[in-house]
Amino acid sequence: MKVWMALVLAGVLAGGAAAQEEGAPPEVQPEEQPAPEEATSEGRAIFEAAAAAVRRAQAITYRARYYSTGGMASLMPSSEADVRMLRSGRGTWLVRTIGTGKTRSNPNLEFDISYMGATNEWVDHANKKVYEKLPRESKGEAFTIGNGTKLDEMLEINPFRAELAPNMEYLVEPREEVNGVLCDIVSVQKGRSTTRWAFGVDDHLPRRRESIVNTSAMSGSMVLELTDVRVDESNPPRMPQEMVRVAVPEGYEEDRTAPPMQPPPAPQPAVAQPEPPKEAAGEEPVQPPPPPPPPEPRVRTAPDFSLKTPSGDTVSLSSLRGRVVVLEFAGSWCIPLREAHPELQELADRYKDVAVYLVNVREKDANNIIGDLSRGNFTFGLLLNGDATATAYGIKRYPSYCVVNKDGLLIHTEAGFVKGETFTALREAVEAALNDEPVE
Repeated sequence: MKVWMALVLAGVLAGGAAAQEEGAPPEVQPEEQPAPEEATSEGRAIFEAAAAAVRRAQAITYRARYYSTGGMASLMPSSEADVRMLRSGRGTWLVRTIGTGKTRSNPNLEFDISYMGATNEWVDHANKKVYEKLPRESKGEAFTIGNGTKLDEMLEINPFRAELAPNMEYLVEPREEVNGVLCDIVSVQKGRSTTRWAFGVDDHLPRRRESIVNTSAMSGSMVLELTDVRVDESNPPRMPQEMVRVAVPEGYEEDRTAPPMQPPPAPQPAVAQPEPPKEAAGEEPVQPPPPPPPPEPRVRTAPDFSLKTPSGDTVSLSSLRGRVVVLEFAGSWCIPLREAHPELQELADRYKDVAVYLVNVREKDANNIIGDLSRGNFTFGLLLNGDATATAYGIKRYPSYCVVNKDGLLIHTEAGFVKGETFTALREAVEAALNDEPVE
């Protein structure tokens, strides 16, 4: 049964029995009132738990689906996207949303937008340009559909600020499953509008927001669903900042507006610099410092490793000597894997004699990546707890790929993933290694 619970803020009754005058009838005391409802009702507690979960998070990723129902379905845009949220150094969120959608005038729109606070970045495929503009200058159909995939209530300094306002009314319903996740269900009433929320029981993060419209002119709802929600509470977060910046496709021009200038720092008092030592008579002249060491060669011996598979077997690089090896460094939190893994599987299927492994890094629970590979029917190898190996290979971006030839030499590295480019380069490197072409 649905029960509306109103949050009542009551003042504390100041009291103390008044002194009785001699001979006067006793003062009539007011009847004892029931204790006011506690300030935190069940509905408010759900939102407070959600706000606390968002404040703890340093990175959040999810798959978004934005659509409308009822009479609004044919009027409103719809979209699906991969969304990445990364906490900035100032505590605010950097957000990137990559997906497709449709409007009434355009049934097939691609968008890639980064919301960086002072500026926004986005890709304009029609004009082959990447823009970076101030928020007030960020316009176009991409924003019309891309904005709907962000959950602005999570991006506020105080998450769910409006939903936690005083005198808010809540409707708590029985728990239900939303896309396979058991959720707390709570609605908030703001004036004539109602928003129905679903929060995961285990992590308290949103799984659905439904804005309900019911007027004489129109009825329906606008729905944002969040699936495959991943949260990282480590500080610093494991997600590199490159993952929330728009990648510039090959052949695209850039049109960027610099963010507003920050005021220059206050001038510092001049500090007297010590004079260089003078050469005494008969002494050798002061020698300049030695030159920096030469850069590391492009081809080097690949660092050996010894890592476990999910079944407990041990795989080392030395045990693979005589075979070409392809290593992917990544984790389940790495959104580009959704597009990269089909290409990695294709490479593994094409070159049967090549040892292909995903070296798992920065993973809180190995079951996450094991489950991802199982659901995708990917058959290339998986090596767990590869953080030290990633450091030894100098990996700084994820995903990254390394090709090791039959002699154990690291002959090629690809940092990041660009669809249509990364695996073209990897296939060329693998072909060269299989053909025993000389390395420089």
